[in-house]
Amino acid sequence: MSLAPGARLGPYEILSAIGAGGMGEVYRARDTRLRRDVAIKVLPSARSADPDRLVRFEQEARAAAALNHPNILAVHDIGTDRDAPFIVSELLEGQTLRERLHSGAISVRKVLGYGAAIARGLAAAHEKGIIHRDLKPENLFVTTDDRIKILDFGLAKLTDDRNGDAGHAAASALPTSLPHTELGLVLGTVGYMAPEQVRGQPADHRADLFAFGAILHELLSGRRAFHRGTSAETMTAILNDDPPSLTSGEHPVPPVVAHIVERCLEKNPAARFQTASDLAFALESMVDVSSASTTIPSSAVRRRGWRSWIGWSVAALVLLALGPIAYEHVREQPAAREPVRFQIPAALELPVPANFALSPDGRHLAFFGRGSDGIVRLWLRDMSSLTVRVLPGSETFGPGPPPIWSPDSRFIAFDAGFKLKKLDVSGGPPQALCDLPGVAVGGSWNRQGDIILGNAAGGVLRVHENGGAVSPVTALDSARKEEAHLLPSFLSDGRHFVYLRISPSAADTSGTFIGTLDAKPGDQSLQPLLPYVVGLTYAPSNDSTPSRLMFVREGTLIAQPFDESRLALAGGAVPVAERVGSFRDGAYFSISANDVLVYRAAETDFQVTWFDRKGAVSSRASDAGVFRDVALSPDGTRAVTSRTDPRDPAKADLWLLDLARGTGAIRLTFGDGLAEGPVWSPDGARIAYTFNNASIRQRRLNGDDDASILVQVPLASFAAPNSWSPDGRFLLYTASQEKAGYDLWVLPSDGQKAVPFARSGSSETEGRFSPDGRWVAYVSDESGDREVYVRGYTSDFSGGSASVGTSILISRDGGVSPRWGSDGRELFYLAADGMLMAAEVTKEPRFVPRTPIRLFQTPPGTIMGDVSADGQRFLLVTPVGPSASSPFTVVLNWTSGLKK
Repeated sequence: MSLAPGARLGPYEILSAIGAGGMGEVYRARDTRLRRDVAIKVLPSARSADPDRLVRFEQEARAAAALNHPNILAVHDIGTDRDAPFIVSELLEGQTLRERLHSGAISVRKVLGYGAAIARGLAAAHEKGIIHRDLKPENLFVTTDDRIKILDFGLAKLTDDRNGDAGHAAASALPTSLPHTELGLVLGTVGYMAPEQVRGQPADHRADLFAFGAILHELLSGRRAFHRGTSAETMTAILNDDPPSLTSGEHPVPPVVAHIVERCLEKNPAARFQTASDLAFALESMVDVSSASTTIPSSAVRRRGWRSWIGWSVAALVLLALGPIAYEHVREQPAAREPVRFQIPAALELPVPANFALSPDGRHLAFFGRGSDGIVRLWLRDMSSLTVRVLPGSETFGPGPPPIWSPDSRFIAFDAGFKLKKLDVSGGPPQALCDLPGVAVGGSWNRQGDIILGNAAGGVLRVHENGGAVSPVTALDSARKEEAHLLPSFLSDGRHFVYLRISPSAADTSGTFIGTLDAKPGDQSLQPLLPYVVGLTYAPSNDSTPSRLMFVREGTLIAQPFDESRLALAGGAVPVAERVGSFRDGAYFSISANDVLVYRAAETDFQVTWFDRKGAVSSRASDAGVFRDVALSPDGTRAVTSRTDPRDPAKADLWLLDLARGTGAIRLTFGDGLAEGPVWSPDGARIAYTFNNASIRQRRLNGDDDASILVQVPLASFAAPNSWSPDGRFLLYTASQEKAGYDLWVLPSDGQKAVPFARSGSSETEGRFSPDGRWVAYVSDESGDREVYVRGYTSDFSGGSASVGTSILISRDGGVSPRWGSDGRELFYLAADGMLMAAEVTKEPRFVPRTPIRLFQTPPGTIMGDVSADGQRFLLVTPVGPSASSPFTVVLNWTSGLKK
């Protein structure tokens, strides 16, 4: 039926006719409920009684509505009015690709950009089990802002019954051919049909790739690939003839681009690209490296100069490097495999260099990254793409350890800060699995649904993939002075695992061990498999390679054969890659089950730097090094910092910086472990610090005596100093107990027992005394997010607590690292996006904070240090150079390159 302006279909008011086609008439309409203009396709009344057309029309609606992608037309609604079925979709402004072809030349770069966008849209549809089957320039739309959309899934065929829906199943069972239609004897459009469609054979998603190749050929050459005088002759050409060469003639196309088109137009589906994602990846790599502005006109074109081919030469090299991914499944009989190395950019800021993990199938790389809003989230890179996408719901205040993949590569588990969460990488909200007693350092997921986690606060933990109570798998051995069990990695049987037992104060007892889910925590074997190693990971065997243990030793990634049947080493260690980064117990690499390796080089160092209130660098306070924190002396002339040993990333010592003279650093500690978190006493004579996270020690600066222990917590616990009271009588510190959160405690200097300052079901950390000693600023997650609070302090502990009054919120939308100005009238902190914030406060007659103001954006990865006495400068630890955006190195078929 034809509809006049003003007519209504349900809540939609017709405004004007747009066009008509074999599958329906299209109108511009107004959605009177949402007050927006939409497009409505109505099945012609003359054909609405045709059962086959009705089925195909409804099939289009179901197929398109199931898709949500920027390069696919969005479907809003479906309905029937006066026996006329209609589909409501977004209204596009622009022209079809056919009209764009008629309007003039298109640059090669633009063709590749359009092609990559179309391929991405097809990939999204194919992943839903939907193929288009009628791809042609008329069904591709170029919007006024130069975006491209795929239209008309009217011939789409659902390749499987994803939802168990009877309607879907019925649509999937539709015959490939419908007799006596204007399209010929088969569904599709002559000239863009794949050979299998011409023959009336079953067609899968690779038929779309053939049609795509025909469109790409037409865009590049200005003429159709198989056009003949009649439909029958065109079909014969599709079956038997090769398309005209794109690399010869008056207007040649670069060979690397022509090769992509030729792959799409292979007669045998097995010889084409096997996925639209692979095809998109190949096209995007061409767009990324090409600077050519060459155009392909419909009639005449100027010859290209030699400069335009430079970009294509580079493109050829890139394609040769990246091609194994794109063509991995194309060859039915692949040639002998050789290692192939290439690099991919990080694409955004990685606040921690080692927090990435490759999926078991090698198709996705997950990592924590900082977006443009400054928030740290999990991001996902499809290894066949040059783009990354964020995983909604993965927000964290700070990046945690590497995420953990499920064996089927569908889910990711990650440490969200004292809580383990799980995300479906295809979408959906996160699921909280369990609470964590400490940082989960490493983990593994077996096919039986068990997740095991390393535990910086104790033994290996176990939780089911659907959530529930956490149970211990291993137990710390006090006789061996163990403080943590880390980096568990399942063997192939899903019962045994390798892991590290860490004894920082008794290094000879640290080592690599084998555990099993079948043993009680205290009954695990204490027979070491290897000495302590960095980055322990298990690499299972595949068809041609044995199982291996992977680890880093002095910057070299090592693989050592391992016999699962004997649970024993089966050969000597072999080097895999050089200059692989590491930090403490972890290393910057990840492997898949199908012979893909990804690693990053050691990060560029950090530096202690002075910034003014506008964010300008006023001076450098140190040389470059692996600095982790810094504390300013009370008189502002010195600073003490923790610096990782470059020869052993599992060790760190304290160093004293002379800020007044600008001379070098003096080493203060010589321990066999981690000395961190220094805090100055008010008189500048002492330094309190945490050692191996389990004790708080004190060292005098004017003596050679050994450090004394102020606080010692049990195994699997944590303790770190935060602040001394202005009179030096009390030390405020953070501590945790096994299976409990973090609390703030006050330790008197007269030998009395410590009393709690903030002890609740939430985690309270980073306490700081105000200059007058009446208030404490601290960080708590009581709201669900980490925020800065202030609470009153009292030295009268008769009530059993050092706090008085209620907590007062200072920050908004996240905050950590509170620091007082010397006069106590300003409180500074870091917001979730890395912005340095300042909040003025009044304390009389009561404590009232003003709305925090933004001072400046700190460099990504900044660690908060201290504030100068005048409140005009900030001592921060910041990355040096582009370290946080250094690329990933990818090695395909890495095992085939191992030295025997």
